[in-house]
Amino acid sequence: MIWSVKMTNITALHAKTHFTKILSRVTRGEEVVITQDRKPVARLIPECLPSPTSVADAVDQLRANRTKWETRRSGKSKVTLVQFKSAVAEGRR
Repeated sequence: MIWSVKMTNITALHAKTHFTKILSRVTRGEEVVITQDRKPVARLIPECLPSPTSVADAVDQLRANRTKWETRRSGKSKVTLVQFKSAVAEGRR
């Protein structure tokens, strides 16, 4: 899915003066960057809740990945902390 978001830069003084109007714009989907001395200091973005289907899809993907990782790891011994530190130290030499 491709999102098309309109983004506007405003000064901190303008944001302070017109905060309610800016919130209305953000509510309609606009992204607002607040600047101070012409440098971005904050970003207001619309709050959106994930849909139940996207959450369910993410959970399914995590479960599939967990199965894949367990399959890759099966039969391999775990590396101890001492072995890990030894390998790191050897790589630094």
